[in-house]
Amino acid sequence: MELNVGILMIGSLYWDEGRRKDWRAARLSAESEYTITAPIRYGRKSRGGTYTTVFSSSAPLGTAKVLRCKNPIGSAEELIAEAEYLWMAERLSDRANHKISAAWGCVALLVNPASQIPKSVISGWDRHVRQAQDYGRVPQGPGEEPLVTDAGIMQLPWPLLLDQNIPVPVDLLLTSITHPTLEGDAHSYATPEAIAAGWGADASDEVRYFRNNRAHGIRTFEDDAILEELRRNFPQVGETVA
Repeated sequence: MELNVGILMIGSLYWDEGRRKDWRAARLSAESEYTITAPIRYGRKSRGGTYTTVFSSSAPLGTAKVLRCKNPIGSAEELIAEAEYLWMAERLSDRANHKISAAWGCVALLVNPASQIPKSVISGWDRHVRQAQDYGRVPQGPGEEPLVTDAGIMQLPWPLLLDQNIPVPVDLLLTSITHPTLEGDAHSYATPEAIAAGWGADASDEVRYFRNNRAHGIRTFEDDAILEELRRNFPQVGETVA
């Protein structure tokens, strides 16, 4: 049985023009691209105290991208290889160590409930994930359930196409999950004010991450509030974002 695999992306994996562009050209089909709904937010503190997107089960739906892999898979080994290529692109490294996780993130699997997936594929993925010492343990905000199971399965509903409200037409999805930065005694996600302040205080134009996400159709429920804060308090930064 051949299974179609897609890669679910919510940031620079989709639009970066460096080494990630080479990965997309080699592994993904630009002719099979979908805009989908997904619960995402700006939640990981990154360069210069600015923020990147993360999955969050408590977030209202935003929009993300799926590109289908060029090669269908028929075994757990082929699925794991695709995950390794994805993690290579996430880490901007080579595939030599065959990892799909680190202390700050991992590759997770979503399974289309309408597809017939051989048990050998899921069990092989399970075994591989459980052998990784640093897999999973994704921090969660207040009231959120674990995002990834010990078996490497992402605990979110199967995504829908934005315009048609039908399930994305692939059998399996792989996605790169980075750990959020939870702050304060309540271990909460950053507010739009804090996110805007991070970009406002940055001197390296890291707001290009926000700008590129918006330009490429990757949006969160917070975008309007963040943009309003930028334009009110940091107009020199806010004016660069459409």
